Amino acid sequence: MRPVLACKNPWRFVVAGLRTGLKRRRLRRASTTCETNLRKQALVCVTGLLIYGLTVGCWAGTPAGKCGATDVLSRSASAPRLHSYKGIRLVRVIQHGRPVEVKAKVYHRRPDKTRTEYVAPPCVAGTIILNVGRQRWQYSSKTQRWVRCFHQDEEDHLALARRNYRSEPAGEGIVAGRPASVFILVPTTPGNPGKTIWVDKKCDLVVRSEWHNSAGEVISWSRFTEIEFDPPNMPDELFQPPRLPAQTVETQLDRPCFKVIIPGYVPKGYVLSGTTVLQVGRERAVHLKYTNGINTISLFERVELKMPDTPPDAVKHPTGYPSPQVVNWRQNGVVFTLMGDVSHSELRKIADSARK
Repeated sequence: MRPVLACKNPWRFVVAGLRTGLKRRRLRRASTTCETNLRKQALVCVTGLLIYGLTVGCWAGTPAGKCGATDVLSRSASAPRLHSYKGIRLVRVIQHGRPVEVKAKVYHRRPDKTRTEYVAPPCVAGTIILNVGRQRWQYSSKTQRWVRCFHQDEEDHLALARRNYRSEPAGEGIVAGRPASVFILVPTTPGNPGKTIWVDKKCDLVVRSEWHNSAGEVISWSRFTEIEFDPPNMPDELFQPPRLPAQTVETQLDRPCFKVIIPGYVPKGYVLSGTTVLQVGRERAVHLKYTNGINTISLFERVELKMPDTPPDAVKHPTGYPSPQVVNWRQNGVVFTLMGDVSHSELRKIADSARK
């Protein structure tokens, strides 16, 4: 028989095991917290895209006036340059497989200053997005801090919309107590979601939008419940960029701290339209936006070290994001979240191209 070796401290193995288990629980808890923060950011980003609709990044020179289907995209894109406004906007998206309504106060000063204050639901209430030209800031009510986001638009959405959609008149309606002309935007490529827009008759701003899947079902919508054009009482402080101290994390979001993966495949008609670097808790995340002029596909990337790689769809709770179609996976210490109103098979093709 082999002699039994006496251990000076037999409890050290138990303590080591407890420490290992505690470390794993902390990693899981940190991962869950970061995931929750990213879902909130995703909800803000996606609803922000729906709130702005055709009014951001489309600087067309067509004057407002006549109402026709052929130039409705140009006129609606030009409206923010010609008119200031303030109002309350509701946005409905899909989260956890159920519709979620987001309420926001929107202030716009022509030509390119927009402030969005989120009121509901509680998970995003208190968040403020300030766009001044091509610069963007975000305020978090949880941290009570402003963060300057690196934001870059790379494509003319109006040209893409004209290329991938055709507009057809569909009658008239009333939005926020104002008469509006209704137009249907029909995709030229099958499988892309369609869109119905309500354009204010006097000011040409898109005041209501509905997105439809290929079956014609409404999957999300955005509309003003109150709106006032060219209001005389919007203080300058609403659009004043925050003064952040130099050499802080909040002012250094000009680049991520990891290598960003660009998918090799996107559906026909889509291009990379912009990138935004976000602060998610203590980590940074990158938001890549692909658009065909009307619809948007979003890819979020963030660091999550010491977690195993997983294939697409293996990460739990994909329906916690504001989109009916979501694909998640981990690769080389980075978590990827891909979402958009396109078929799940198309999202899988994008994911597979990013994993090669």
